[in-house]
Amino acid sequence: MAKLYVFAIGGSGSRVLKSLTMLLAAGVKCDVDTIVPIIIDKDASCFKETKELIENYIKVQKYAPKSDTNSVQNKFFNTKFELLNNELVLALDDTKDTFKGYINYDTPQELKKTKSLVDVLFSKRTLNMSTSVGFQGNPNVGSVVLNQFNEQKIFKSFGDRIEDGDKIFIISSIFGGTGASGFPLLLKTLNNPPAGMASPDKIKKAAKGAITILPYFKVSSQKEGSNENSLVPKTFIPGTKAALHYYETLDKKIDSLYYIGEPSGFRLTYKHEKGGSKQEEEDKAHIVELAAALSVIDFVNNPSIKRDNNGSIKETTYKEFGVSAKVKEEKDKHGKIQQIENDGKEVSFNDLADNTKELVKKPLLQLLVMRKFISEKFKAENKQPYLNKLGIDTAFFESDCSMKSMLEILGKYYIYLQELERGGNEKRKFAPFSLEIEDPFKILKNESAKTGFWGTSGWTWFVDKLNSEIDAVNKSINDTNNNNLTEKRIIELLYRATEQFYKRLNNK
Repeated sequence: MAKLYVFAIGGSGSRVLKSLTMLLAAGVKCDVDTIVPIIIDKDASCFKETKELIENYIKVQKYAPKSDTNSVQNKFFNTKFELLNNELVLALDDTKDTFKGYINYDTPQELKKTKSLVDVLFSKRTLNMSTSVGFQGNPNVGSVVLNQFNEQKIFKSFGDRIEDGDKIFIISSIFGGTGASGFPLLLKTLNNPPAGMASPDKIKKAAKGAITILPYFKVSSQKEGSNENSLVPKTFIPGTKAALHYYETLDKKIDSLYYIGEPSGFRLTYKHEKGGSKQEEEDKAHIVELAAALSVIDFVNNPSIKRDNNGSIKETTYKEFGVSAKVKEEKDKHGKIQQIENDGKEVSFNDLADNTKELVKKPLLQLLVMRKFISEKFKAENKQPYLNKLGIDTAFFESDCSMKSMLEILGKYYIYLQELERGGNEKRKFAPFSLEIEDPFKILKNESAKTGFWGTSGWTWFVDKLNSEIDAVNKSINDTNNNNLTEKRIIELLYRATEQFYKRLNNK
C-alpha cells in the first residue's frame, strides 16, 4: 500500500504531528499503510515530546496485531510509522549562533559588496538574533537558512525511497518564522526537484496536500528595548495577510490546500519565551491542532486529485474545518421559549460534521476506555478467567512491563485529552468526555447506556466481556513462534471489549 510522507515544519508542525499520532494510536481510519514523518525545525524543545511519542509508537507497532478480514479485529496502532535512516528530524547545517554568523556578515571577503544591501534588508536586531531556537516570527530569516534543506541526508533518502502512488503532505503555520518560510520553499522544491535528486518524476507526480495554520493563539509583547527576542507579535496578522496574498500564486501548484485558525476572541495569550522549552507548562494541546491533524487523514481518505493526462494539476481543492453553530432552547423569565446560539467555546462530538464524528468518536472513546481500565481497574482484578488464559496476573502492567511503551502513550493520551478539555476562558475546548467519572458508561457527556434492572453494569460488565472474548482471541492469535504472543492477545482482547462497550453505549 502507498505511503504518506508528512513534512512537519516548525513548532506548529510538530504539535499537529503529535495530534496525528494520537489519532492513529486510537485506530482512526487512515487509507495509507505507512506514515513517514519528517520534522523540519531548529528548536529541539518544540519537537522533543512528539519525537518521544513517535519513538514509543514505533515500539508498540511491533506487537500490535494488524486487523484483517478474517479473525484479528484490532485497529489500535494499525497505521505504521517509518523513519528515514532511522531519523525523524531533518537537521540543518548551521553551527553559527546568530543569523549574521550564518551569512558570514563579519567576513569582509564574503560580503564586501553586499554588506550595505544586507543592512537595508535586515535590522541589527535581526542580524544578532540567535537561530538555534527557530526564526522567532521572521520568515525572511527562515527563507535564507532553510534554503539548504534539500541538501540533507533525509531529504535525499526521501528521493531514493518515494514510489509511484505515494503522497506528500506539508504541515506549517503561516504566522511564525519556520513554517511561514519553510512551506513555500519546500513546495517549490517538490514541484521542481533539484538536479541530481533521485526519482524527480515520482516526486513531481506525487499527490501533494498541505495545511496552513492561521493565528490561533496570541503572544505577549516583549519589553520595550529588549534585545532578548526578535519576535514582534503585532506583525502576526499583517504577516498572515501578506502570506495569504502570496499563497494565491500556489493555485494549481498543489492538489489540496487546507486552512484553519481561530477568531481573535478565541485566541489564548501566552507569555513569549525564547524557544519552546520555557513555554511548555502553559502552551497545551489545542483543538486547532487536532483539527489540523484531521486534514492529514482527510487528504488520504478523501483525495481530491484533479490532474490532466500529463500529470499537471488542473485544479487545487481548498478546504476549511468548522464546527456547527449549535442552537439550544431556553425559557426566558416569562416562560417563553427562545433560541440561544451556542458560543462554540465547548465542542463535543455532536458539534462535528457527521463524517468527522463517525471517523473519530469510536476510536477516541475506545482508547480512553482502554487506558482507564488498565490504570484504574486492572490491578483490582483477581482470579479472572481471562487473566489465567492469557498467562498473566494483576502485576503484569508494572514498571518493567514489556508493554511499557504502550502504557506511556496511553498516559500521554489521557493528558492530551485533559489539555484539550481545559484552558482559559478565551480558548475553545474539545470536551466530549467526562474524564474523571468512575462509571465508564457515563464517560460520554450527555450520553449513557441503558442498563436493565438485572443486568451487569460499569466495569463489571467490561470484565465479563473480557472473559467472554478471551477464547476467541486466543484462537485468532495462536502463532506459538511469535515472541509477542501475549502482548498481541492483550491488545486484541482490549480492542474487542472496548468495541463491544462502544456498541452498548450507543444501544446497538
